[in-house]
Amino acid sequence: MNAVKKKMKRFSKIVFLVLAALVMSVNGWGQNHDLVITPAPDITSPDAVDWKSPDIKVGADFGDTSAPDVVQRGVPNSIFARFRINGMQDHTIPSGDIQIKFYYRSAGIGDTPPAFVDCEPAPGSDWTYIGRLLVTYITADGPFTVTRVWPTGFPSVTTKAITWTPPTSGDYFHVAAVLVYPTGTTDENPDDNVAVSLYESQSGLIDVVLLFDESGSMGGYTYNGYTYMELAKSKASMFVSSMNEAHRLGVVSFSTRHAGGSVDIWDAPAPLLQPATDTDKTNAGAAISGLSAGGGTPLGQGMERAIDVLTSESDPDRKKVILLLSDGYENYGTPRACDGGDPAVPCVSGSILAQLQANNIRVFTIALGTAAWTECLECLANESGGQWYSSPDAGIDLSDVLLAVHEAYTGDDLYRVDRGVSGGGDDTYSTYFEGIDNVLYFILSWDDLKANLELKLYPPGRTRLNTKVFEGKGYQVIKIKNPMRGLWKYTVTGDEGKDYLAAVRSDKVGVRLGMDVKAEGVVGGDFKIIATLAAGIRPITGTQPTAAVQIPVGLSLDTILQQTSRAHMIKYKTAPVSPIILQKNPDLSPRAAFIGTLTKDKQEPLVKTRTVTVPLEHKGKGIYVGVLKKDYTTTAGQYHVTVTANTSRFHRNYSKQVRLKPGKIDYKKSFAEVITVKSPGGQPEYLLRVNAVDKFGNAITQPTLVDRVKVQVKDARLYRKPEIKLGAFQRKLTVIGRKQPVLDSVTIDGRTVEIKNRTTITR
Repeated sequence: MNAVKKKMKRFSKIVFLVLAALVMSVNGWGQNHDLVITPAPDITSPDAVDWKSPDIKVGADFGDTSAPDVVQRGVPNSIFARFRINGMQDHTIPSGDIQIKFYYRSAGIGDTPPAFVDCEPAPGSDWTYIGRLLVTYITADGPFTVTRVWPTGFPSVTTKAITWTPPTSGDYFHVAAVLVYPTGTTDENPDDNVAVSLYESQSGLIDVVLLFDESGSMGGYTYNGYTYMELAKSKASMFVSSMNEAHRLGVVSFSTRHAGGSVDIWDAPAPLLQPATDTDKTNAGAAISGLSAGGGTPLGQGMERAIDVLTSESDPDRKKVILLLSDGYENYGTPRACDGGDPAVPCVSGSILAQLQANNIRVFTIALGTAAWTECLECLANESGGQWYSSPDAGIDLSDVLLAVHEAYTGDDLYRVDRGVSGGGDDTYSTYFEGIDNVLYFILSWDDLKANLELKLYPPGRTRLNTKVFEGKGYQVIKIKNPMRGLWKYTVTGDEGKDYLAAVRSDKVGVRLGMDVKAEGVVGGDFKIIATLAAGIRPITGTQPTAAVQIPVGLSLDTILQQTSRAHMIKYKTAPVSPIILQKNPDLSPRAAFIGTLTKDKQEPLVKTRTVTVPLEHKGKGIYVGVLKKDYTTTAGQYHVTVTANTSRFHRNYSKQVRLKPGKIDYKKSFAEVITVKSPGGQPEYLLRVNAVDKFGNAITQPTLVDRVKVQVKDARLYRKPEIKLGAFQRKLTVIGRKQPVLDSVTIDGRTVEIKNRTTITR
């Protein structure tokens, strides 16, 4: 239908989507989940008693970097067991074959698992058998006695994996790997043959702090006629309204207008984290609506306060999440979240990151605007084990961010996401519920905050609904308690011609659609799309999911900035960003001001996209695989992959962002030039710009480029530090006397690049 086909790339919806998803974020942290090992001798121990038997360990991070670090309920997962031979003495095995058996049991944090007796579960314990693997660790046909002594040639390691589908209920699981020898084995320390890990399912609880950037740039740059702050407030309020009541919430903002750089804007009674009850949702939403933009950006101080809130009341059963809404331009306060010591990873080695990692706090960041300092936001998210979402451009579709985060990190279920334009004649939708939901949320969000839209529900029966409605500028959330099983219909009504998103989610897992994308990370390669579809522990094979990839075409955003800024200087004989623009709001970056000038502060996509359908082939056990060929992956930037599974009994989407960076520098296509900037009544300025690109023409903007460019110049000195600006390497030159600077040579990585004729402009 026409409404659904319209691709709406509006900042406000993207903020909503990420907000709505992250409240349920309950993924396992990036660290290994071997929280309990029973027992685990130290293979480097100088004590010979630790050399006498093998020890084994089970865990997500053993043996394969692609192993999951979280067990998803009802979805097949590979459990990896590592069997270490520890320099055994007097250890006789009749043959080279042994078995590794796997067991699981439901567990809780701090719960001690029942012991094993002679490598078997103790009588009366609640271990459930999963399966076994045959392992050949010594290639011998008869009795073999290990007589070598540690540390010569040890340890040796064998890693094996078994696929396990965990049950559809339960928050935590113990998984045991047991080493079982054939009859006749001599083992002086059989207790070493059992290892236990504590795995976390996706149904755990979270504490989340919404961290708002309240600096001047949040009110100085707009999308579709509304400032960042207005849109962020609307979608954050809607997010709070759709929270699962089992989670807890805090709200913090940061700006130099506040003493100490930050403030708890929701002045809730102690403790600082409050459960998301209906009353608390209303109070938090009212506090968010009072935010305003002004002042500088003390990002580190805001992060520090969010950490304080999350650690104020420790609860080992809950994970800790910071949702950061900012353009990333930190320019005030100490400590700094991103000090810029290493431009590629500016948050590394900082005290803020150390606090995040020490307290297992994940940061999820949204880069507000195409001019955001993405390196800082990306670093905070990646280094804390969270995820970042790039600036909204033409490659972003409404549901992608929500689906990617929600399906990857929550135990709740996303039933359906639709987007359209109101009054288009296609504003009626339906979704089948499997009957396991305790609470359903019907969510409507729209772009024009002054417009009036409404959701109308048509349940499968005539029973009176137990509903609670939350609404405000740009959103409406309807909460249904104890919904009935069957087909639900709902319509969007109200003002015509308004972009909207309609989503439905629950607090339980029904049908689960999982998806992963394997890519090299640079342009010019294939995408491998892997989707898994299951109902509980039963794989779904009687349907055919479809995959679509939204592909940026033409020039990448950085290339557009590189070429457009150069063309702007040559055509209009002026610098691309007027100092007057920056004086109006010093918290704006030149990149932001330049894009604002190009787009006249309207949401006009700078990067075009098209959608390519990728066939998925069923590989068995509900696993579907397809490949996007490398011919489609020549533009650097965001690619958005969406898998849809749709039948009469369920409708599921899963979307994921995949970022492709430029490839290797093409030294023949790259070039350098000196631009002369003349000011009336003043001395001319000389600007060296190096336009580095890969073989597809993508601009190279990695911060390391500043160290890879070497310049030989006559009659001038290199002035100030080089920087990456508007998609190019840039450095000022000062002349000696009144001579014109002349470039002798410019090299990148020791390779010579072309030098173009000098360009003169007047400012």
